Amino acid sequence: MPAHKHADLILQYAQDAMETETPWERWEVNSGFGWVNCCYLIQFYHVHEYRRKPKVIIINGIEVPEPMRIVPPVGTPYFCISSIDTDIAIPTKWMDTDGDRRVLSRGICHLTEAAAVKHAEALLSFMKVQD
Repeated sequence: MPAHKHADLILQYAQDAMETETPWERWEVNSGFGWVNCCYLIQFYHVHEYRRKPKVIIINGIEVPEPMRIVPPVGTPYFCISSIDTDIAIPTKWMDTDGDRRVLSRGICHLTEAAAVKHAEALLSFMKVQD
């Protein structure tokens, strides 16, 4: 186990620093009040949690968490979006079936329900009826 709690993240941050003068713009910190953007050089305090910002895609001007791109381990829970079901985020478990691979290839799978719902809402925004 690394000597520093955040050693693996520090390595990722150093890689970002090799690519940009403002590596902190790619990161978020949680000091107990939820995730917020980092605004300056990160010190990696033991009492805080850090993560790289989740990747996003833009759909109809709406930021959406990037869908799954790689095959997860068998048994991984995930959510598939649907515009024809009563629930727009359908919970399922990855069993590496043809169906699993088909929805993955369509870019409509997420590891969290919130991400799947946001993605579905962005897609449905194209068809929203104006009052």
